[in-house]
Amino acid sequence: MRESIHPYEKAQKFFLKIIFLFNQVHLQCKVPLSSKESIKLFTHKELFESSEQIGTIQYGGIKYPHDEKKPVPIKYVELRLEGKFLKSLNIYDDMNQLLVDSDANGWLKGKFFIKTEELKRIRMITRLISNGMEKKFGLDYLSFGIDKSVLELPRIKNTTMKKYDQEIAIQRVSDLLQSEGYKVSRTSNHDFPYHISVPIGEKEVVRIRVKHLQFENAYKDSTLPYQVYKIDAFETFEVQKQKMKDVDVVVGYNFKDLSFACLNKEQFEDKKSRVVHEREGQNANYFNSWREIKEFNK
Repeated sequence: MRESIHPYEKAQKFFLKIIFLFNQVHLQCKVPLSSKESIKLFTHKELFESSEQIGTIQYGGIKYPHDEKKPVPIKYVELRLEGKFLKSLNIYDDMNQLLVDSDANGWLKGKFFIKTEELKRIRMITRLISNGMEKKFGLDYLSFGIDKSVLELPRIKNTTMKKYDQEIAIQRVSDLLQSEGYKVSRTSNHDFPYHISVPIGEKEVVRIRVKHLQFENAYKDSTLPYQVYKIDAFETFEVQKQKMKDVDVVVGYNFKDLSFACLNKEQFEDKKSRVVHEREGQNANYFNSWREIKEFNK
């Protein structure tokens, strides 16, 4: 296709439409301070283990030095995508059909001339990325940037969730902490020992593991006038001994009565499970209380 020089306004609109399409598939677009003609594409740390650059979008055909009195000569827009990122989504080969060129580092690249029909090819590219991200992250991708409570819908009157859901439990605990005025950060890697971090003071951070606050079956037939719960910090005691060093408190959440309990990790040093009484009994002081966070390291 013949390269033509386009007015800046037309080229800018084309450039922004490409950025808009990539933003829609939850990739961050950032302009480096030193950049004259390009933006960088990054992954979101809420989905991936970290935010890393996986692409660039750049105006093409500009020659330097440029006479500021003359129109900016823009011929095309160039897109580059990192091969490692595409392979992690299992879409490298399909993407190579749309971006046929590559560089020495394995990044796929292609030129897009400033024509409406070229946006169709961009949409095919972003659709491939979206499909790959959905397969990799499932509901986490589809609900990204949305209140996680949407996963509870439809809510049927006078009923509550019966099955424990880890992702929604983390969201619920985050919401409870935020309602108490705490700043909350959630980890993107579900294999991390902790799920939430809360800064306390200027330097300290409380690392919180969220688990199920289960009804304790051992008290099923108890005559106690209140509920008794238990929290399992990890699936096995062996894993617990390895990973508890990276946790400060364990918060259990119960979907049926919307209750929680917050226990210090020291309680799990020699036991896999800890019992929590709704009132009067063991750990009752930590039921529906953020006492351990308020008194952290005091």
